[in-house]
Amino acid sequence: MIRSMMQVYAKGSVEAVKLYQRAFDAKLISEHKNEDGSYLHAELDIFDKYWHCPSLQKKRI
Repeated sequence: MIRSMMQVYAKGSVEAVKLYQRAFDAKLISEHKNEDGSYLHAELDIFDKYWHCPSLQKKRI
């Protein structure tokens, strides 16, 4: 079996995950949230492909 993995950085990662769930019938496999409730890491199964959707964070220097 061949697996592929995609990673998408999104502003509004919570909304992005909800959109993928509605649009592609995606299954949320695992999630780790930031203090603000956005996803540090969200793993979705979309048509037997793994998608990672972390929140786009501003880097602090």
